[in-house]
Amino acid sequence: MQKKIKRLSISAELGGLMCFMPGEMMEQRITIKNNGQVWWTGVRNPTEKEIAAGILRYNKVKTSEYKNIGKENAVRLLEKAQAILPSKITAGKQYICDATPDWICIEYEDGEVLSGESVDFSLPNFYEEIAEQVLIENLLFCENYDE
Repeated sequence: MQKKIKRLSISAELGGLMCFMPGEMMEQRITIKNNGQVWWTGVRNPTEKEIAAGILRYNKVKTSEYKNIGKENAVRLLEKAQAILPSKITAGKQYICDATPDWICIEYEDGEVLSGESVDFSLPNFYEEIAEQVLIENLLFCENYDE
């Protein structure tokens, strides 16, 4: 019998030696629960308007969003995640050029937790499905990677 995921969290951030522009998204996390609840959190640099209002340039601005995509839709995404993600997670630190690995955490209904990093360049296809289902635009982990 296949394990069932209770909660899936995926975190991504822009990494490397890049300079972040005002208002640019730097980090994101999405959590999907098997009951249909979805939380999205993004961290970005302040905009030029916020900087002018006194927010320091390198402070992070956090935004959050909550949605309910329905139990059936969530279970469908989590079943696909179970088929794809466990083999993509590694326990050690991974570095490919200046890419920053995604952090994936899977919590199963039986309480077991599987977590680690992934630098698998085939995952954005699955991430796009999440973005389409959850209706959140500009997910960092949906970027098109060049292998």
